[in-house]
Amino acid sequence: MGRSIKHEWIIDETSQQKEWYKGTVVSLLSGTDGRLTAIYEVLYEGEDEPFEIDHLIQDYQSGSVQFIDV
Repeated sequence: MGRSIKHEWIIDETSQQKEWYKGTVVSLLSGTDGRLTAIYEVLYEGEDEPFEIDHLIQDYQSGSVQFIDV
């Protein structure tokens, strides 16, 4: 945990417009780290509360998540 990431989100379903957001993986809420069923808590820059993300591994595999702290 504590990894800094960039996470690509589709911000407009109609046009498929995407935008990258920087954040920090705060914790593993459930499952096993690195498994498809893992649920993580991610705090994105500019947000006060972390988001529960259940597709982080799938997004990493598709190239929509990048580590920026390495």
